[in-house]
Amino acid sequence: MKKLVSILFFALAASHCYGSNDQVPIDRHIQIIKTYQNFATIYFSPDFVNTQGCSSTNQGAVILDLSTGETKEMYSAAIAAATANKMVGFGISGCELGALGYPMIYRIDVNY
Repeated sequence: MKKLVSILFFALAASHCYGSNDQVPIDRHIQIIKTYQNFATIYFSPDFVNTQGCSSTNQGAVILDLSTGETKEMYSAAIAAATANKMVGFGISGCELGALGYPMIYRIDVNY
């Protein structure tokens, strides 16, 4: 029975851990955007206090999940903000449980 419960737990928690929603204020500048097959990592400064309990000690990066196709607008907003050197903020919720362990974003705020 314990083995079955362990298997179910890991199957359900495959790639993301969800915490409560939190806000990163609109006072950051995007420094680097790295894109991969299913996600983008956005590096910014200044750092923020990671309230999500993520495993990464880097507090100047967030993950944008690109696997659903519903985040193209957020990715475009991030690129536009970086190109125009505009300040940004983020809505974060939960952590990416892969090798990076950064907070996941569900919203990007751009100060135009």
